[in-house]
Amino acid sequence: VEEDEVFMNPDLKITDLSKMLNTNRTYISHIINEELKMSFSEFINGYRVAYAKKILKDKDASNLTLSQIAEMSGFSNDSTFYRVFKSIEKTSPGVYREG
Repeated sequence: VEEDEVFMNPDLKITDLSKMLNTNRTYISHIINEELKMSFSEFINGYRVAYAKKILKDKDASNLTLSQIAEMSGFSNDSTFYRVFKSIEKTSPGVYREG
């Protein structure tokens, strides 16, 4: 997930991941739900937020808008990016960038 940056695909589904790993969706779902104690979307969004945080802290990317960062990170829209980022980081992307 991280190495191939599949999380950047805003349309990523658990079936896509299971095909890439040559296993079935039930197995992937079980591992994420039971072992990691989260849903597939929480799992993928964690990678997306971590990637967005790298960009937000990168001085060379300071010219990028939050919308561009959201898109680069695999979020399908700005509102989802803001909501998910804030739920994980307890602050907004804009405040995180300034900090």
